[in-house]
Amino acid sequence: MKSYIVKRVLSAIPLLLCISFICFAFINLIPSDPAEVALCVRQTPVITEQAIEEVREELGLNQPYMVRYFKWLMDCFRLDFGVSYTNPSRTVLGEFGRCLPATVNLVGASLVLVIVLSLPIGFFCAVYKDGLFDKIMRELVFVTTAMPAYWIGLLLIWLVSIRLNLLPTSGSRSAEHIILPAITVFLTYISTYIRLIRNNMLENMKEDYVLYANARGLKKENILVRHILINSLHTFIVAIGMSVPQLIAGTIVVENVFAWPGLGKLCIESIFNRDYPVIQTYVLLIGTLFVVFNLLFDIIQYLIDPRLRGDN
Repeated sequence: MKSYIVKRVLSAIPLLLCISFICFAFINLIPSDPAEVALCVRQTPVITEQAIEEVREELGLNQPYMVRYFKWLMDCFRLDFGVSYTNPSRTVLGEFGRCLPATVNLVGASLVLVIVLSLPIGFFCAVYKDGLFDKIMRELVFVTTAMPAYWIGLLLIWLVSIRLNLLPTSGSRSAEHIILPAITVFLTYISTYIRLIRNNMLENMKEDYVLYANARGLKKENILVRHILINSLHTFIVAIGMSVPQLIAGTIVVENVFAWPGLGKLCIESIFNRDYPVIQTYVLLIGTLFVVFNLLFDIIQYLIDPRLRGDN
């Protein structure tokens, strides 16, 4: 067991290094000169070659490519991601610290909705396979899968906020402001988990232990809940855990539709302002989260599933 965990952790290190290099390389492939962009953002009245050279020296852009990469990588290990071009008085880490709680709140609320609703819906879809409830849910799943997040958000704004005047459309001043963004993210992802629960339960219903439980005369409700549903949750739990980085990355559109002050809104503003240190850090953060969460829940699945350990 320990050897497997150590092997998985060691295999993640080169992957993280590759992500950091690709992130650094892509930002440096942008044709605009970061020094000139920094001067424009600082609203320098006259941009001269001398001013550009001074800023390039200030930002370390006149050093060799690999030297800049390793210096940036060492700074990242110390959680020093540089200074925002938009506001030189603020660090990138400070900007992320300011916006991260809003994104965490939105992702947390959406994840709760996904778990609370996808489990019973997927359960009843499997129990009443091909029934009226199953057919209606499958149609809804198909519709929500086909609709992009921004379109769902705009429809909710038009219906709930404009037509019914029930909830606010933007901001984060109260608990009411998180409802529409959370529902938008929830509708975007719930279809995956309904299908996962439904399909896993249908597969488990064909297993021999279900036939044996029926032969023993156990109640149908106990068989469905304590045996079939419980045995169908392993993949569901792992999928939920591995989807957390996807939820964080996926809120970028929703946050901008609802003006939610999170990391997604910060990233889009940074793209428009060409705030390269913030963009670079955001891409690095999302890539790192994907690797870390995949590693973590791969280990968890290995620990809870005896078939992967080769136990009899």
